[in-house]
Amino acid sequence: MTPPLATALANAETELRDAAAAMQIGNMGRARVSARRAVGAFLQGIAALLETDPGTHAMANLRWVSSHPGLPDEIRAAAARLLAGPREIAHGEAASGNPVSDARRVIEYFQHKHQSPSSG
Repeated sequence: MTPPLATALANAETELRDAAAAMQIGNMGRARVSARRAVGAFLQGIAALLETDPGTHAMANLRWVSSHPGLPDEIRAAAARLLAGPREIAHGEAASGNPVSDARRVIEYFQHKHQSPSSG
């Protein structure tokens, strides 16, 4: 695994652990925030490997993923669900029921896409 990818993944995993712990105690708001931060930490860590600028903070990163026409629908949908907060939930819009899973889906997509063939 390339150093930027390994560092980005380690930073994301820290946030994902926080998100999982928040979900365990029923704090879905905190879980969503940590899951968003996980995606942001990962994408910002690999920004130099991406064809376009994903933005400088987690919400911009998620908007970039959710609206990027070259990404698979399921990846864009996972990012869109992570973007939803209390306002969207109150209006019945799609929101993540499992922020950790949605964040992992986005992260793993980019991880596999940018992993060198020799790193497995």
